[in-house]
Amino acid sequence: MPADPTKTLRWMVMCALSASCAEMTQVVAMVWVTFALTKNATLVGIVNAAIFLPGVVLGLYFHRHADKGDAGSLLKLTNRVLVVGALGLMLVWAFGEYPPHRRRINYRAVRFELRQITE
Repeated sequence: MPADPTKTLRWMVMCALSASCAEMTQVVAMVWVTFALTKNATLVGIVNAAIFLPGVVLGLYFHRHADKGDAGSLLKLTNRVLVVGALGLMLVWAFGEYPPHRRRINYRAVRFELRQITE
C-alpha cells in the first residue's frame, strides 16, 4: 500500500523546519559566545562570515551538478554521506576523549587569548 502523499509532505516539512531551527540555534549560540568572550562586533561579523560563506560558495558551485542528475539518486547519495558522517562522529565521541561538556574549560585563559588576538 503506497504512503499517503499528504503525510509524506507533512513529514518532510516538519523535518525541514526542525533542521532549520537547529541550524539557526547553533548560529545564535556561536555568535553569542563570540560576543560574550570578546565584546567585539568585528569578530562577530567574522564568525558570521565563517559560518555562512562556505555554504554559499559551495552551493553556487554544486548547484550546477545538482540540476543535471536524477534528484532521487542524488538525495539517496547525500543521505548516505550524512549517515556515514554521523556514524563517524558517534564513533569518535564514543571511543575518543570525553565530550567537551565533561572537560573543565579555563574561560579566563580563553578570554585572555581572544583579547590578544583582537588587539
